[in-house]
Amino acid sequence: MNDDAIEAERSGEPTDRLFSLYSIGDREICIITEWDRSATTILFPEEY
Repeated sequence: MNDDAIEAERSGEPTDRLFSLYSIGDREICIITEWDRSATTILFPEEY
């Protein structure tokens, strides 16, 4: 899904958010970047 969003952006089309999930120790964090790259949000999965 992230690859599709990046490819659409390269083509000049509106895109979706970029979403990443990382494990740090025994915790996970989500990183969400808005389609227009205006904001990036970092939160725990239970906050999503």
